[in-house]
Amino acid sequence: LGHFPSDAPPSGSAPSPLSALILTSEERAFIAQLPVVRLAVPDPPQRPYEQINERDQVSGIHPEMLLALSQAFGIRIQPVIVPSRSWTSALQMC
Repeated sequence: LGHFPSDAPPSGSAPSPLSALILTSEERAFIAQLPVVRLAVPDPPQRPYEQINERDQVSGIHPEMLLALSQAFGIRIQPVIVPSRSWTSALQMC
């Protein structure tokens, strides 16, 4: 498994006030019950979309956007580094 950089806010932390403006209380309750969403990160990564450093920290455009959504809506995300050369095989491994 990979992880987001240590200076990134935690995935799935308390939803931002934006969540209450966009989602109904039922939708927020549904999201709160979801399991951790596993995010496939192909290795070798497709820069600048994804990058993986020597400590398996995942960064790049896609992870940053997903972290923003995670923080806005309280969705828990776990990056999964998948040795793969195709998107199809990466999806099958997650």
